[in-house]
Amino acid sequence: MKEAGRQQHGTASPCAACKLLRRRCAWDCVFAPHFPADEPQKFANVHRVLVYEANARVRDPVYGCVGVISSLHCQVQALEAQLAMAQAQMVRLRMLAHLDFGRSPTGTGSTTTEDDRRRKLQRLVGGPPPGSSAAPCHKPRHPLHQIAESATHKLLLKQWMKEEEIVARRVALRESRVDAVRGQIAALYCLFFVLHSLVLLLLYHASASARPPSAACRRSWIPCLCSLVCSLAIVWAVRYKADTESVLERLLEREREDGLLLAKCVEELKRKGAEFDLLKEVDALRRAKSLRVEAKGGAAKVRKWSARDLAAMVLLALSCGALGLTRFVLCNQEPRS
Repeated sequence: MKEAGRQQHGTASPCAACKLLRRRCAWDCVFAPHFPADEPQKFANVHRVLVYEANARVRDPVYGCVGVISSLHCQVQALEAQLAMAQAQMVRLRMLAHLDFGRSPTGTGSTTTEDDRRRKLQRLVGGPPPGSSAAPCHKPRHPLHQIAESATHKLLLKQWMKEEEIVARRVALRESRVDAVRGQIAALYCLFFVLHSLVLLLLYHASASARPPSAACRRSWIPCLCSLVCSLAIVWAVRYKADTESVLERLLEREREDGLLLAKCVEELKRKGAEFDLLKEVDALRRAKSLRVEAKGGAAKVRKWSARDLAAMVLLALSCGALGLTRFVLCNQEPRS
């Protein structure tokens, strides 16, 4: 209907959305049925809301404008409570004025009657009588009650507790993987010593039973080469597993630090309750994580020597010693008479 009206007038007037955005309105514009040209304020209101939500999402990518809406709800509830108290006070004062109207106290009896009337009115309406300094004392609520009444704080607490459980599971998984890698490294060490021990025993037995010792010495390069290849393979496997262990330890340390930060934030939220500033504390948590990453990146330097290289060097030295011992066993046998 509205598009037909635009075509009947002969001038394709742009819709309110295109007019506000200052762009050319096409005949198949998707905004035209919802935001006609004669209602520019409708799209202006929608555009203002979208801009506000986008800015809130930039300030807080997790919750957006939920925190602001929650604080506004709290302010509205506080104002409603104050309004109810003021209305009750007005009702009490009006009833007192109505009872006192046209009566003037004469003597002690009238004063006593007036006091009794005020006490009855106080019991009827509730609250302290006018002119008294007694004020209603409100007991401070527990922070957990405040969190339960605030939807934003409750959502944040649930999310942080869920993240804390996930981080705890990750820490347990990292620890199990680190233990598994350390067990594999210990198994490689045992394999290295068992392999060379068996090789030396077999070669000694073979050289002792050989008739011409010179033939065993000439063929000694074969077991020496096999021993060297096996030793290099085990050394490479140990070095690879050591690097894997270092990477897993760094990841485990990072997960533990994340768990400590989350536990600290959860404890702070439970302690403060509704006084917990969402934007400030969440930004502080995000800033702490970024500072930790920057500190780790700045402290990471190229190291020319590592303590894990000592194990590889020791294994290489032992391999060379086993190679020389193999040569000695095969070539230094005394000929039998």
